[in-house]
Amino acid sequence: MISFEISTKKLWSVVYTTGVFLAILTLMIGMGMTESIDRNILLFLEGLRTPIGNDLFLIITYLGSAAFVFIAMFCFGIILLIKNKSEEILLLIGTVAGSSALVFALKEIIGRLRPSSLLSVYTETSFSFPSGHTNISVVFYGVLAYILAQSYTDEKTRATILLGWIFFMIIIGFSRMYLGVHYASDIFGGYALGFFTLSLGIILFEKYFDTKKHFKKI
Repeated sequence: MISFEISTKKLWSVVYTTGVFLAILTLMIGMGMTESIDRNILLFLEGLRTPIGNDLFLIITYLGSAAFVFIAMFCFGIILLIKNKSEEILLLIGTVAGSSALVFALKEIIGRLRPSSLLSVYTETSFSFPSGHTNISVVFYGVLAYILAQSYTDEKTRATILLGWIFFMIIIGFSRMYLGVHYASDIFGGYALGFFTLSLGIILFEKYFDTKKHFKKI
């Protein structure tokens, strides 16, 4: 059976692994070791763009934007509140807010400039590393998947939830590269930070709340 009830030991392994990966990637970017491959990927994707593709991925990338996530969090939070699931609201807000703060801090500390506007569909003004959209695709949709998966016991439903989460992670991350607003290394940095924060959030959540007792079908 597919389950989101992962052991704390495995979650800590994810935290350590992604933390080390993020640190190494940050050093590589600072030393300019990713510049060549990052630029080649952007040039390759630029050659694949079409007007329809641009419109499609602009819609997809919006699903990882702060504006959309704020609205979605508000709506999902109301549902959880109605279902008397205040602990899950704390998990949702805490992980999203914490990961967003880390993204902002890293962007400001590292100060990596965005790809040239000549290679992008539209212009972003914030710093580039790590990708905030990609990070939120892991954290926000990951928390939703975690909560929903705990509400079901059948394998098929849990598999659908897991695959949906994976799909959103991949497609939102890819949209940032396709649109030319992020380098590939920014995307991997966003994924690493996302899994780091999500895993840590679930560890703390399961430490202070007995999830097996209060999870009921939404």
